[in-house]
Amino acid sequence: MTGRILLLVGVALATAAAKEPELESPNAPDTTRSRTSEIVDSVSLLPRRSPGTAVLLSLLVPGGGQVYTGHYWKAPLIAAAEVGLGALAWREHRFCVRALELGDTVTYRLYRDRRTAFLWWMAGATVFSMADAYVSARLYAFDRQMRLSLGPCHLGVVIALADCRFP
Repeated sequence: MTGRILLLVGVALATAAAKEPELESPNAPDTTRSRTSEIVDSVSLLPRRSPGTAVLLSLLVPGGGQVYTGHYWKAPLIAAAEVGLGALAWREHRFCVRALELGDTVTYRLYRDRRTAFLWWMAGATVFSMADAYVSARLYAFDRQMRLSLGPCHLGVVIALADCRFP
């Protein structure tokens, strides 16, 4: 019985709060243009990053695109992957040249294949870095806008999850 009364009160409050849409008169000023221009102005004020610059920096400097887009924690991970794989490929190349000088073709092929594999992995890491920099640059304004609008909510979610008791 109490649930029905609360339901009826809720419906009554909702219908009272609902407002009839007003019909616009032909002489009324056009407010849609001003609202649209406000939205466009607010979007144009958001900071932006060039995707082309981000990709180029990511290609030239390991982790450069991530630094450019403000993802500083990704830069050392990507730089370590690219530089480490490049160093391993260089080491295998030196072993490959040494084996070729000694005339050991079996060892030469082993080191050559390993060098090629490391180069492919390094190329994959570079392409991943470039794609990540491109996406991060395209979403740069969105990320900044979400940080500004949802900043305090992140803490609220963490506190709410911390208060949950799991069996």
